[in-house]
Amino acid sequence: MTNLDSSIYKANVLRWIGTIEFNYLAPTAITTMLLRKQFKKTVKYVNGNVLDVGCGMKPYEQIFSPYADKYVGVDMVEGPKVDIVADISKGLPFKSGTYDTVICTEMLEHTPYPREAIREISRVVRNNGHIILSSPFTHKLHGEPYDYYRFSHHILEIILQEAGLEPLEFHRVGTCIAVLGREIGDVMYAFGDVFRSKSLRILMRVIRITIVTPIIWLFYILDCVLSNFRFLKSNTLGFVVVAKKR
Repeated sequence: MTNLDSSIYKANVLRWIGTIEFNYLAPTAITTMLLRKQFKKTVKYVNGNVLDVGCGMKPYEQIFSPYADKYVGVDMVEGPKVDIVADISKGLPFKSGTYDTVICTEMLEHTPYPREAIREISRVVRNNGHIILSSPFTHKLHGEPYDYYRFSHHILEIILQEAGLEPLEFHRVGTCIAVLGREIGDVMYAFGDVFRSKSLRILMRVIRITIVTPIIWLFYILDCVLSNFRFLKSNTLGFVVVAKKR
């Protein structure tokens, strides 16, 4: 990634993540809220020195950091929340077994070498330490041109085992209802980017908040209420995985 590419990445991605709109108003809110829900189930595995790989703006730090002695974020580009700049595909600047827990959220699809990335994560976590990983399964293209893969839980299990990690838990990030809500929200939200007129763009922003956001929250609530129905689990926004270093 060149310096120009890095600047574009930071402007278009890092600036957006962590905002109120991203977390609560835009279609991304469905994914973010459901991820938080699943991450809270994994905090029992967090302890000691924690590394957040591909940390960006550390959107889930508040969930994990209370259980950590030290919380370090690494990313391939500089940012206000990035402690160390490093490209995982070229190796992380840590000795083997440095960290007790490694967290990697919504990053794996952005590396062209996911198997190598997981092996590097496995290297820096201590024996019997844990990794907590999330990756999208049904998601529109984002962070282009650095959006390469979508992973089922089946291939995630294989990749983790190849890296010497034992999968302990898999959590689905929503059901078909969440997927539908996200898709509807994405389509409706995209209309705001069609208009060049400033007045029309302002109008579309008002429509987004007054119409699209309530629809997004409705689907989120429905997903939470109906998530135990087996027939709705044929699709999901993604997976949260906990694995242990053998």
